[in-house]
Amino acid sequence: MIWQITKIKTLNSPNEGTISIVNFSVSDGVSTIESETKLNYPNTDNFIELKDTTEEQVIGWVKDVLNYNGINQVEYFENMVTLKTNEVIPEEVPLPWDK
Repeated sequence: MIWQITKIKTLNSPNEGTISIVNFSVSDGVSTIESETKLNYPNTDNFIELKDTTEEQVIGWVKDVLNYNGINQVEYFENMVTLKTNEVIPEEVPLPWDK
């Protein structure tokens, strides 16, 4: 699965540029699901400035939030993408009485 960050929203507390809300997408190359989540406040001792963050780090933080209290929402999003890709789309056919 391909995880991408599509948008971030920041606060200036507890540090300037603290990432607060993250929009993300999950894709298998065919189907995509998009959502957003609120991140936990960062540890101020290990704070990473906004300009120094990488997409991989933010994806990791998003996945940490989505795996809270034994609820695996990472798996949920990935399964939803798979279901969307594997969805059988009904074929439109002529009405049998219109011969």
